[in-house]
Amino acid sequence: MAKSRKRLDELTNRPPLLALLEQEAKERNSEPGEGSFNINNRLKTALSHALKQASTKSRWEIAGEMSHLLGLEISKYMIDSWVANSKGHKIPGEYIPAFCVATENLAPLHVLNDTCKVFTVKGPDAIRAEIQRDVEAIKLKRQEKKKKEVLLAALETKEGGLF
Repeated sequence: MAKSRKRLDELTNRPPLLALLEQEAKERNSEPGEGSFNINNRLKTALSHALKQASTKSRWEIAGEMSHLLGLEISKYMIDSWVANSKGHKIPGEYIPAFCVATENLAPLHVLNDTCKVFTVKGPDAIRAEIQRDVEAIKLKRQEKKKKEVLLAALETKEGGLF
């Protein structure tokens, strides 16, 4: 029981983005260890956590919404088997986005993405990130332009404006 609570705490108390980036930079050159991508228990915990957080919806409603989104029949019993530790059933990867939409919780995607060292951001945050990337690119281009202007000015004064 203590282990599952610890995993649940890890999901809800995610470190700040800067700490994750620093950790990712350290791990970038390291090889993944044996079994480090076996995320079955973490994914089951994230699925269970998402179901508990979706307190306004029953598992029947979540199954119905997933069925609608996927165009396949998903039952409450299937969802129960995906989160049960006693069963060996696993949620198919192609069902995870529908599960996240139905529960309004991205925790299962965070488990997958954290393993691959990528980040999940919602639409507005993704656009803000792109804007910041554009601002940084513009700043870099301005610095390059300034260096070229200084170089040009230096060349023109040394050569007396021959060109």
